[in-house]
Parts: sequence; structure tokens; C-alpha cells
Amino acid sequence: MILNENGKSFVYDGITYSIGDVIIATDASEYEGLVGTIIEIRDGEDKETENETPDIYCSFEPPLLPEDVKALEETFSRLYEKPKTMEDIILDMVIMAPEMIVSADKRTQNIRKIKLYAITEDWANDNDEYGQTTTLFATKEAAMKEFKAILAIEALNGLIAEIKGTFNYVEEFSSVDYECYIEGFYKQTHYSIAVEEKELFLTPSSLEQVRKFAQDITYFADFISQIEPWDEVANMSSAQYGKMITDPELPERIRKAVDMNDCYWDSYWQSISEAAHDIVREHTKEVSE
Repeated sequence: MILNENGKSFVYDGITYSIGDVIIATDASEYEGLVGTIIEIRDGEDKETENETPDIYCSFEPPLLPEDVKALEETFSRLYEKPKTMEDIILDMVIMAPEMIVSADKRTQNIRKIKLYAITEDWANDNDEYGQTTTLFATKEAAMKEFKAILAIEALNGLIAEIKGTFNYVEEFSSVDYECYIEGFYKQTHYSIAVEEKELFLTPSSLEQVRKFAQDITYFADFISQIEPWDEVANMSSAQYGKMITDPELPERIRKAVDMNDCYWDSYWQSISEAAHDIVREHTKEVSE
């Protein structure tokens, strides 16, 4: 089977691939990050490769940024064990396996994301002072609290206090934003602040960083609760105690002890197994009913 007519589609493993689709190469390919178009799909006896998956022919655009050009050349130089330049790298007819590409429209579909709340300030005054800052918060409550605090401080002794009441002063606001400026001179004199909801996309590496950070906090707290009733701790000076419970190496020492505790892991995996059996039984029962 050969498909090369624009718009023709082929479904593999629940995903539809269409001729003309804009795609991005994934980290399963040396072309990672390049944007291209599907120009042909072959399956069955018409395939060129011996893969079990269909052959998806793609035409890629060369990278725009010099550092990306250099990175691609280095990748192919390592692959072929000799120097390669862009002129040596095939871009117009590349056979890709399904796992090597993702639709440009769905590139972030399977990435975990969480909501964040950003406080953005933007200001300028007649003294040629201007700028913008953005501060992120994990909850809307925390962001709103800081938003109101910043606004109150600016109204007390900041730019708002400086220009409020002057000729052509304009003030606009809602529950999540505030702006004031001198009409006709906005570029020279203004102040604005707003709380906005954002999405943070979490890669596996960033999730691991968050997990480790949360685990470190738990280790500190558990360590303190464990040692609080000990007599030897009661005999420590405040300086000794403070140094001990803030030791940055403390979480890692506990982590290593946990990792080496076979009883802990036996219990952990036993719990996983018990929960897994219960869940599988529940879903099996639903199917049979």
C-alpha cells in the first residue's frame, strides 16, 4: 500500500497519519526537533524497511538557528563517524517510524501540566525608568495575596502614589488587575499589575525535580519528628541543633538509607501488588458485567 495523495490517511496504533500533516521529529530520531511534512506512507509489501511499523516519508525544513544547525551536524557526524555538514544531511525524503514523529498540533497533548498564577508588573515614569517583572505562584490564593500587597505598597509610596491626582490621570481596574497612566503620555508614565492563570508543562526531568524537592521537605520533617524526644538532642546547643536540621546533605543521607532498606522496598512492592490486584479485579468485573 502506498499513500501519497494529499489528505489521504492511515491509522496505526490508534493514531491517524495524513499526507500533508505538519509533524515534529521526536527524541526517538536523529532529526529531533525538526519540523516537516508527511509526503508518503507505505505499508505491507511496498515498505522499504523491514520494520513492523509503516514507513512514513517526511520532508523536513532545515533548522533556522545557527546553534541548531551545529547540533544537527554534530549528531550526524557522530552517527556516521565522520564530519557532516547540512549539505550532507538528507531532509527532503526521510523514512520515519511512527514513534519518531508527532503531529505539530498534538506535540504537548501528552505532557503533564499544572496551573500556575503569574503576577506581571509593567511600569515607566518620566525619569526614564521602566521595566517589567513576572513572579509565579502555585496557587491563586497566594498570587492574589501578593497582588494586593504589591498594589498597596505602590499606592503608599510607589509610582501610583507619585502620579495619582495629577492632570489627565487615568485609573482602570478589576479584581485581578490594575492600571494607571497619564493620558496622552502612556509610554512615558504608567503602572500596571495583573494576575494571570498560566499552564506549566512538566517534562519527566522536571517532574523528577519536583518529586525530589517534595521528598526532601518530607525527609527534613520526618527527621525532626524522629529525633525530638531523644535525650542527646535535648543536650545540644541551639547552634548545634540548628546546624544539624538544616544540613543540606541530610535528605540525601536519608534517601540512601531508604534505598538500601530491602524491607522497605519489599513492603512497598507488596503494597503495589495488592492494590494492582484489586484494581484489575474491579475492572475485570466491570467488563464481565
